[in-house]
Amino acid sequence: MIPVTAHVTALRPLPDLLREHARRLGTRTAFQDSRSRVTYSELELRTGRLAGHLVNLGLRHGERAAILLGSRVEAVESVLAALMAPTLLVRAGGHGPAPDLTPGSLLVRPRGS
Repeated sequence: MIPVTAHVTALRPLPDLLREHARRLGTRTAFQDSRSRVTYSELELRTGRLAGHLVNLGLRHGERAAILLGSRVEAVESVLAALMAPTLLVRAGGHGPAPDLTPGSLLVRPRGS
């Protein structure tokens, strides 16, 4: 049993946390890479939009989604969106040759197969 202390932080849904960070930190940089930068406000908007697209494409709760992105801002947005959708994410690094992607891609099967 885990002891309960006065310093326990309540678990909160990811969309609530993103919304709060957007409100408090708005124009501050949330993530950046060598190509782009995204603020907390933009991160909330973009991940929410992407999560909505995943649901509109027909992904259901617990289904798998795969993304193929390197270490980029878009990879972070995709991971957060998949968590919000909520799907199971299979992330494959974008730096290896195609054969390196095969084991992860085997985990992603179309619905009904």
